Amino acid sequence: MKNYKVTHKLAFIILFILSIVACTENDEVQNEVTNEPVIFTAVTQAECMVNQSIPINFTLTPPVTTSNTTYLMNYVLSSGTGYLIDLNSTILPQGVYDDVTIGNFTYTYYPTTAGTHTLTFKLMDSNGAIYTATVTITVSS
Repeated sequence: MKNYKVTHKLAFIILFILSIVACTENDEVQNEVTNEPVIFTAVTQAECMVNQSIPINFTLTPPVTTSNTTYLMNYVLSSGTGYLIDLNSTILPQGVYDDVTIGNFTYTYYPTTAGTHTLTFKLMDSNGAIYTATVTITVSS
């Protein structure tokens, strides 16, 4: 009978110690970070006339996990001659960055010569990531 009481007490002490260890043990949680891409597109009609305004529609969709990220956009006109106007009706010089917002927005392009006009837009986020979108427009006189 004595061995039963000692074994019973020993089992109780072991369970008590295990419960303390289980309550004080730190669980390690690992978060998997995925590098989701930004969706950046520029879309316009394929043809227009000289001096006819043509809208260029942009979509900027960052990953859901993005917070406090800001975006700047510039453009380069690699063929053709014209100018780009932003949301505030400001003529944007090539290569100069302009603040842009998340979502859909439209700029207006005014071609001043006939021919093929190619505009490449570069989007840069506040973390230094760069995304590009290109549109090509055939301009008739």
